[in-house]
Parts: sequence; structure tokens; C-alpha cells
Amino acid sequence: MIKVIGIAFLSILISSCGWQLKGNYIAITKDMNINLLFNNLAPEVKRNFEYATRQHLRNMQDSSTSKIDIRIEDYEESKRVVSIGSDGRVSEYQINMSINYTIMSEKNNSMIDSNEIKVEGFYEFFPNDILASTEEEVQIKREMTEKLIMKLVFRLDSIMSKIN
Repeated sequence: MIKVIGIAFLSILISSCGWQLKGNYIAITKDMNINLLFNNLAPEVKRNFEYATRQHLRNMQDSSTSKIDIRIEDYEESKRVVSIGSDGRVSEYQINMSINYTIMSEKNNSMIDSNEIKVEGFYEFFPNDILASTEEEVQIKREMTEKLIMKLVFRLDSIMSKIN
């Protein structure tokens, strides 16, 4: 009886830990001052990047006091048809997003020259429920933007761990 309770408790503990850790990564930036610069981005895209950045980076500063500048220089988004239903209508789309970025130190030295990060996402399109399909597309784009920022944060963390 005690073994059964112990196994049940352990399985609940392990599964809840995984759920807590899923997607809650925040960069360890305690002694870094980071400034994220979005050059030439559309206002909606910039807003999505700023929202995802606030969730995953701490110690964001204005450019006058920052030690590290992350410059997102180019953003591309494309959408293509992945599958067509038996009625000849589109049933699934693929969205690709990519950013080109540069990470600069406080002395304007390049820590990483222009580099690219890509992500892709898929969503089903229902022609009879366009509103739901549109909302799903918006949600997928938000999640993809968050993935781009997460990949950028992971690369920044790996650079900082090599320096320290």
C-alpha cells in the first residue's frame, strides 16, 4: 500500500515539475544590461516581439545604460499552402518566420555578427469557420514569435556562459 502511494505521489510530482518548467524559461541576466533594438519592423510585429521579450528577459534597459545591444535587423514571414482537401479548398497552411540579428557589446564590438534564426508553424484552415481559423493563425504567430525570442535568449546565454 505504501509503495502504491509512493509511486502515485512520485508520478504526480514528476509530471507537475515538467508542466511548471515548460515554456517558463527566463534568461539569467543579473549582471547584464540588455537593450533590444527593433529596426524597421511593422508596429504589430514589434509589439509581439516586445511582449515575448518581457516574458523571457530581465534587466531590459534603455540604450543609454545598456551593456549589450541585440539588434533585430531583418524580419521575414511567409505563408504557404501545405494541403488541400478533397473539395479543392485549402485545409492547412505553413507559416515560416525568420530574423537576422546582431549582438553588440557596450563598446560596439560585435559579439555575434549577423546571424539568422528560423521557426515554422502549421495550422488548419476551416473555410466554414474563418473567424476561428484567423484566430488560430494569430495565436500560432504569437507562439512562433516567442520561439524566435527564446532561441535568441538561448544563444545569448551560451555566449555569456563562454565569456564568464
